[in-house]
Amino acid sequence: MTYVRSCLFAVCTLLLSAVSMAQSTDSFQLSKTFRIGSPGGWDYISVGPDKKIYVSHGTHVVILDEKKGDSVGVIPNTNGVHGIAFDEAIGKGYTSNGRNNSVTVFEIKTGKVLNQIPAGQNPDAILFDPFSKTIITCNGRSHDLSIIDPVTERVTATIALDGKPETAVSDEAGRILRWYGTSTDIDDRKHAEQKLRRSESFLTEGQRLSRTGSFSWRVETDEITWSEEVYRIFQIEQGTPVTLELIGSRVHPEDQAKLNDMIERARKAVSDFEYEHRLVMPDTSVKYLHLIAHGFRDNEGRLEYIGAIQDVTESKVAEEALNRARSELAHMARVTTLSALTASIAHEVNQPISAAITSAGACLRWLNRDRPDVQRAREAAMRIEDDGKRAAEIITHLKSFYKKDVSPQRELVLLDDVVGEMLLLLRSEADRHSVLMRTELTADLPSVSADRVQLQQVLMNLMLNGMEAMREGGELKISTGHEPGEVMVSVSDTGEGIPVDKMKEIFNAFVTTKAKGTGMGLAISSTIIESHGGRLWATANPGSGATFHFTLPTPEGGSGH
Repeated sequence: MTYVRSCLFAVCTLLLSAVSMAQSTDSFQLSKTFRIGSPGGWDYISVGPDKKIYVSHGTHVVILDEKKGDSVGVIPNTNGVHGIAFDEAIGKGYTSNGRNNSVTVFEIKTGKVLNQIPAGQNPDAILFDPFSKTIITCNGRSHDLSIIDPVTERVTATIALDGKPETAVSDEAGRILRWYGTSTDIDDRKHAEQKLRRSESFLTEGQRLSRTGSFSWRVETDEITWSEEVYRIFQIEQGTPVTLELIGSRVHPEDQAKLNDMIERARKAVSDFEYEHRLVMPDTSVKYLHLIAHGFRDNEGRLEYIGAIQDVTESKVAEEALNRARSELAHMARVTTLSALTASIAHEVNQPISAAITSAGACLRWLNRDRPDVQRAREAAMRIEDDGKRAAEIITHLKSFYKKDVSPQRELVLLDDVVGEMLLLLRSEADRHSVLMRTELTADLPSVSADRVQLQQVLMNLMLNGMEAMREGGELKISTGHEPGEVMVSVSDTGEGIPVDKMKEIFNAFVTTKAKGTGMGLAISSTIIESHGGRLWATANPGSGATFHFTLPTPEGGSGH
């Protein structure tokens, strides 16, 4: 971009010269000289597209005929014109008015003033840019450029200049010889700054919507930097210096040890870490946070972590509500199942009680003899004790099934033991269906971390389904086995089997192959097994019937011993 500025000064009169270059390369020839007006104030001259000469004079611009030098018009209200530009396509001219910080718009054909546009401070040079079709002024005091749209006659943009646009060169006496103007094109920088601000705005809004904030931690100095969203999550005023003590003051007392352990491990070595903890807010409400960080060393070997913190309170609350609903449903299913087994359970409990009564009678008879047989009386008493324990064990299993526990309790469980408990509880039901129960249990089966009552519920459901599938009796086989990292339980029957098109469908809610089934047993069982990290599926037997399998993961090094 080139700015052309001409200045003519006179003491008494202004000599206006039209100059033409001679054919020779070493001289110019003066062709015409015009004498105009009175002294003072002449400081800019330009030739317009209409071949007329425009000369600024204080508060107005004089328009001259190029050949005769006669004044053919005046443009008023131009105070201290420093430049004139023309847009020939729309027939308009523009003057930059340094003293009143404006641009005057006039009609080229008539010289009539059309508009006065506010511009920057002390506009100097002005030009028409044919590429962008805009008028550009260089403003000396505000050190910027004003971009004017010729159609709307409004300033559409202002571009700041890097440094003062002009520098004076003086002689030894301090007299100014000439002015040099310099400017730096900062358009790319301004666009980059705008993109950066936009990117930062997107990042801030994205963090707010996702409830995820970012942080950095310089381990050597304990300098911690938070994003705006982390301040919002912790409900701490923006800009407050962040320290480990401040963070600890918000952490839930039960999670303090976890926080301290994480900090110590992070200090010792570069490592990525991830953990969840809770915050206790000033209003005593609790927040759940998920934190993940990546460690690295800078060029000087200093350890630093960059990470993200997400507020997962809503998902945790929803997860807890879902678990409560699942536990309620599972409890209802257990109660419903046990209600259907009332006769079998009564018979199962009645057996040890009847046996205990019989043994008690025998014990009394041995003691009431003329010569009491103490040894046989002792044996009868021991049978009473065994029968009482068996009745108590059955009742304990029933109580655990009726128990309403919304928070499953996991412990190390041996699946062979759970199988034995279900055999005892369902023995009478098997007799009622003329079903022979047989087991193939693997010795030294690894233990699993599970909720015992929930596993009992799953196994009871699978065993009852197998019995009901064998309308004319049959065999129910329960087997256990293990592969690296998991154990498996299989329940196989010799009943009617499952239609191929229903093999996967039966695990969906309200899908059943039984006339009076609810379609919830297998759906609940599948949910329980999946919540333990395992899976439940069914296969068809080669002859008749079906086999249900479920697997559960084993803890590292878990065993039955």
